Amino acid sequence: MYKLANGKEIDEDECLDALNDNGGEFFHWLDSETGEVVTIAELDDMVDVDEMSDKYDSDPRYFAIPKLETHEKYEIMVKFAEFAAHEDKDLAEKLFIALNGQGAFRRFKDAVYSAGKEWVDSWYEWEKESLFEYLDAWLKDLPIDINDGWQDFFENNCDCPICQAMARGDTDEESLRDAFREANFNQVVGDIRRKSVDNITKKKGK
Repeated sequence: MYKLANGKEIDEDECLDALNDNGGEFFHWLDSETGEVVTIAELDDMVDVDEMSDKYDSDPRYFAIPKLETHEKYEIMVKFAEFAAHEDKDLAEKLFIALNGQGAFRRFKDAVYSAGKEWVDSWYEWEKESLFEYLDAWLKDLPIDINDGWQDFFENNCDCPICQAMARGDTDEESLRDAFREANFNQVVGDIRRKSVDNITKKKGK
């Protein structure tokens, strides 16, 4: 969950759809004040696409969302095929064959669908996670303050040393090592306390 400096959430689903937009008929911008995605369609007769594009491109409030290049989408499929090789070598072989030559995208998806629902679900989850990595990198590269949501999560949902270190932004190796040591120490102390309570309870029961 990404938030702007004003606390408004960025529409991640719309951003992911924009990144994965295959056609050239749609253009997308992120509104850095509302977190919404603005989209204009080239086929919309009611809109002057060039004029609107110039308007959004020249306004520092909006940031054009880049579409993934063909080679980037291809790489996502290759990595999925490599992942599949650990689970189903026959499927992986079909996927690699499908990725050769023209029409690879269609053949690849046909091969995934022929493998059954479990693999279809795995593919879409893999694709979404891969797109999310591109989104994360793009958002972090923007010249605006964006909170990725983890800090709020760690602050409000966990009081362990590791989570609190993450909440403070202490993510360097030494700080995390200290946090792990403290967490391990707390766990040992907790185990000792539980054993002590158990022993006392057993003695009382005798």
